Amino acid sequence: MASFRFASPALLLLLAGCVSGPDHVPPEMPLPAKFSEGGAKDIGDVSTTAWWTAYRDRKLDGLVVQGLNENLSVLQALERINAAAGGVTVAGAGSLPSLLVGASHTTSGTLGERSASNGATNISAGE
Repeated sequence: MASFRFASPALLLLLAGCVSGPDHVPPEMPLPAKFSEGGAKDIGDVSTTAWWTAYRDRKLDGLVVQGLNENLSVLQALERINAAAGGVTVAGAGSLPSLLVGASHTTSGTLGERSASNGATNISAGE
């Protein structure tokens, strides 16, 4: 219990030291309009360039060509995942709760001195 009595004020003092005053102004950092390191040349899409040919290795060329021809693209894989998730949702739809709501109202009457009105409202919910 004594350690708790000592630890609580110590923790409060440590946290109070992290507080900024109400008149704190963050320093302004001037940024250049243009960076000198940036290149003017656009390298384009690197996935369409044959970068592996720089190694001049026939085995590597064959492996890359085989990989490009036999592997599914990422979009095809995502579509297969989405289709499988849809199938799981449809298969489990019978175990999900359902709600059926309906309403009706009927009014009838006659013109003249006497009039009659019958009303009925039905609401059903659940299944």
